[in-house]
Amino acid sequence: MEQIKVFVVSLKSCVERRKYITAQLKKQNIKFEFFDAIDGRTDDFPLFHKYNYFKRLWLTSGRMPSKGELGCYASHYSLWKRCIELNEPIIIIEDDAELVTGAFSSLKNIAENIQEYGFLRLEAEDKGKLIAQKKQPSFAIHFMYNNFG
Repeated sequence: MEQIKVFVVSLKSCVERRKYITAQLKKQNIKFEFFDAIDGRTDDFPLFHKYNYFKRLWLTSGRMPSKGELGCYASHYSLWKRCIELNEPIIIIEDDAELVTGAFSSLKNIAENIQEYGFLRLEAEDKGKLIAQKKQPSFAIHFMYNNFG
């Protein structure tokens, strides 16, 4: 099985963060490529003009998103579009992620389950409230009822 493409969202200027995540990924022999993040503080990205604060109010706890959050949103959105262009699943991680040992040891399970669910948020521990759970020997899929799941 070919590895699912892994993209690391990272600002070009964050050299230390890039070194940090590169070391973690190399240690686990994970192939990846950097996605140069959109900097909401400096970039005039077309998607920023389409952002509808009132429509997204429930996602932002009633406050305007920061320029950094808008940049993060635009970066993830851009990678979602790349996923569609590639017509295959991808894994997106951020440059400050802390990978657990064997984080991608079950890429086969990820590939199989992404076909069933369409979207998986990979986390070491569940922090939200569950409505259902599917347990496997090496992982669990949690079905969330809040807007972050």
